[in-house]
Amino acid sequence: VGSEMCIETVAERASTLTGTERTILQYYMDGYTVKDIPELACISASTVKTHNRNLYRKLDVDSFDELKVYIELFASCGRSSELLNK
Repeated sequence: VGSEMCIETVAERASTLTGTERTILQYYMDGYTVKDIPELACISASTVKTHNRNLYRKLDVDSFDELKVYIELFASCGRSSELLNK
């Protein structure tokens, strides 16, 4: 029950992401790394860092590794689309 509540909370928090933050999250969900994002999104590495800070704050995660755990958890439950509000 605890993990279910956690998933619900993260999914609810994901609803606050901007379009660009969702795009970056989608790249991570597709297996790309932080180093891949500037070229994929046509933005600077500094801008990626800013978006990552916002993603971490909004989803209440402390690191990229923690974000990946949530991405994998949602995927294993067949609920990835909830992170992107689709």
